[in-house]
Amino acid sequence: MWFALGEGTWGRQQSPYDIRESCSRWLAEPTANGGIRCFVNDIDVDPMAAESAGFDLHLGPLGDVEEIRIPHEVVQSGQFNAQLAVALFLDEDEDGEFFAWGDPNGEWERWKGFGGDEEAGKTLFAGETVVIDDDTQFRLFNRDSATASLGQLKSGEIEWLGDASKNKSRESGENRGIDGETNAAIYVGLVDNGDGSAIEVVIQDVIVERA
Repeated sequence: MWFALGEGTWGRQQSPYDIRESCSRWLAEPTANGGIRCFVNDIDVDPMAAESAGFDLHLGPLGDVEEIRIPHEVVQSGQFNAQLAVALFLDEDEDGEFFAWGDPNGEWERWKGFGGDEEAGKTLFAGETVVIDDDTQFRLFNRDSATASLGQLKSGEIEWLGDASKNKSRESGENRGIDGETNAAIYVGLVDNGDGSAIEVVIQDVIVERA
């Protein structure tokens, strides 16, 4: 398990964290019952980005994943409904690592870019158990204007939006190497809504049903 650091670091570390800077705070730490507590408050400095505090778990080959369920409890929701960021990290270049990282800086490593990998993500309202299955649609972040469901990713399919002939991400190929054998991880994080509210969710479990 890695704990993904939020705004100001864009890094990761293997230990929990509780970071406070001025009026901002973001936290991800285990609970006594085996869950992960995520807390955010006033970290969303970029209104176009979904800053979040969370963690990721390795899943193994994507084709082995039938369904993922994420039961959770909303403790504080702020002025608006709490939201979860859920993403699949895909080791597309098969180098055994998700994305590119810089040299460790103490406990944490700084994110340097996608490398040859892909991230498929979405944002969901918190409250009910999140269910990810073959029909769940994701946005692909390392391919402009592309989407795919879990089922499509497993079978090597990608859907392009708009005029594909003008899409620069096609220059490197429609599918550089994602299929059922691609190793994956899942990220779960609590999104800061940017209104300065304190928001807290406890991720009670990440349940993976395999083929």
